[in-house]
Amino acid sequence: MNRQAPRALLTLLVVATCQVVTRVRDPPTWLPVALGSALAAIALWWALAERRAPQVGGRSRAMAFVLRLAPVASVVFSIAERRRLLLAAPDWLLGLLAFGALLSALSFLGSRAVWLSVGGAVLAGIALRLFDFAVVPIDPQRADMIPLVLSAFDRLAHGQCPYGMYEMPWRVPLTYLPLTWLSFVPAILAGVDPRWSSTVSELAFLALLVHVGGGRRTPESVLLLFAAWFAASSLVASDALTAMPVQSLALGATAGLVAVRSRAAPLAVGFALATTPLAGALVALVSIRWWCDGPKALARRLAEATAIATLLVLPWVLWSPAAFVAGPVRWFNDLAGFPRQTWLASHAWARVAGFTGVFWTHGWERLLRPVQAVLVLALAAGYARTRSRLAEGDEPSAWVGACVATLLALLLFNVIVWPYLYESASALALVAVAVSEPRRA
Repeated sequence: MNRQAPRALLTLLVVATCQVVTRVRDPPTWLPVALGSALAAIALWWALAERRAPQVGGRSRAMAFVLRLAPVASVVFSIAERRRLLLAAPDWLLGLLAFGALLSALSFLGSRAVWLSVGGAVLAGIALRLFDFAVVPIDPQRADMIPLVLSAFDRLAHGQCPYGMYEMPWRVPLTYLPLTWLSFVPAILAGVDPRWSSTVSELAFLALLVHVGGGRRTPESVLLLFAAWFAASSLVASDALTAMPVQSLALGATAGLVAVRSRAAPLAVGFALATTPLAGALVALVSIRWWCDGPKALARRLAEATAIATLLVLPWVLWSPAAFVAGPVRWFNDLAGFPRQTWLASHAWARVAGFTGVFWTHGWERLLRPVQAVLVLALAAGYARTRSRLAEGDEPSAWVGACVATLLALLLFNVIVWPYLYESASALALVAVAVSEPRRA
C-alpha cells in the first residue's frame, strides 16, 4: 500500500472527529485543545514525511485491510448517524443507500473491484446528500453561507454589485472571493439546489486525483480514501451548509498540478488565489518548487498566476472598492470587528479544534497572525533545506506533505476558525497520496 496512506487516513479521521465534536453540546474545555494538539502532531508528521524513508507501506497487510474497510465503514457510520431520520426516508432512497453500501464493501474482492467500491461509496454519498438537502433547509438561522451566496447572485442578477451588506437578518457582507460564490451560479441558473455545486466540485476533485495520480495507474489507496472521504458524514453535512468544497478543490488543484509540474499549474494557482485566501499560505512553497526550474521559470509562472488572479478579482474591486474591502479584506481580519464581537457573544472558537480559543481566552489574539507567519515561513524554509536530500520519486509527495502541514498550521492559529475549514487539509492529504508514486507514461 501507498506509503503516504497512513498519514492521509489519520488526517481524514481526526478532521472528521473535529467536526463531530462541534455538534456535541458543552464539550469538555480540554477537548478542542487536545484535538488541536493531534492536528499539530499530524502537521509535524507531514512536514517530516519521506526524508529518504524506505517504501515499506506496500508490505503492510494491516494497512491494506484498513484502507479496504474505510469506504464501507464511512458509509455505515454516515447512515448510523442519521438512523432515526432515515426511518422517514422513501424506500427508493433507502435502497440506493443499501446498494451503495454493498458495493463499497467490494474492495475486499481485490484490485479489480476497487472502482466498484468507489462507485458504491459515491452512490451512497449522493443518496446521503439527497436526504440531507431535503431535510436541511437553506436557512440563515442554521448557517448563512449558502443564503449569502444566493443573495449575492440575486443582487448581481439585478445589475448591482454583489459586494455589500446583507440582512440575514443580522448584517453581514459578502466575504467570499469571486470564484467561490460564482461556482454556484450554474446550479442556480439551472434551477437546481445550489448545494449540488459542492458535490460537483468533489467529483471534479476525484478526476483531479486520477489525473495527477497517473490515470489508470492511480494508486488504489487514494481511490479508497477518496471514497471514504466523499461518503463521510462530516463532508455531507459540509455540503448541506457551507461553500467550502469548491475552495478545497481549488487548493487541491494547486497542490496537485504544481506537484506534477503541469503546464496548467499557474492557472490553478491563479484560480485558487481568486477562490480562497487560504491559497496565500501556499505561495512560498509554490515559489520554492518553481524556483527549482530556474529563476526565469519562477518569474514567468508567478506573473501568469498573478495576472489570472488579478483578472478574476479586479473587476469586482473596481465595481465597489469600499464594499470589497469591507467584505473579503476586513471582515475576518479586523480583530476589533466581527472576530471580537463573535468571541464576546459566544466564545465560539473555544469549542473548535485548534489553539485559537486559547489565544482569545487569554487576550493573546494579536499574536495569532505573527504565529501564523512564523510557522508558514518556517515550514517553507524546512522544506527548502531538506529538498535536496530527497529521492526524486519522493519529492512531489514530500512537497504536498509540506503544503498539508502549512495549511494545518495556519488553521490551528487562525484569527477565526470553523471546523469545516479543516476539510481543505483532508483534500491536500489525498493529493499527497495520489502523487506519492512515480507517474508513468
